[in-house]
Amino acid sequence: MKNNQNIRFEKNTISIDCLVEIYVEIGWGTIDDYCKLHHIPKNETCQYFSLFVDDCLVGFSKVLTDNFSFSIIVEVIIKPNFQRKGFGSILLDYTERQIPTNHAFVHAIHGNEDFFLQRNFKETPHYHLFLKKLQ
Repeated sequence: MKNNQNIRFEKNTISIDCLVEIYVEIGWGTIDDYCKLHHIPKNETCQYFSLFVDDCLVGFSKVLTDNFSFSIIVEVIIKPNFQRKGFGSILLDYTERQIPTNHAFVHAIHGNEDFFLQRNFKETPHYHLFLKKLQ
């Protein structure tokens, strides 16, 4: 990251089209895989934090929260051209400051665990994440 870059954040302003563009760019499917996202209403339990560098959308984070007892950082996604340049840490720092609860869980895909461990997240034997395909 260069020191003279203009960095800014936005909360809950990212469009569905931008989300889908980033998902596709990082290899998480095709545009057709995300057609249902356009029908999901926005609400305060799902918050998006966008990171812009020099007016270019670099990535976003997504947090699920009840604004009282739990918060889960579901995604921290940085576009491939901006990865490994410190932007993930910048976005995660900002995201943590926006979380309304005293602690947060993080959902990390396989291979990204070290990023969160280096950021002082701890694996816990008390909670486990389970996945079930429903259809």
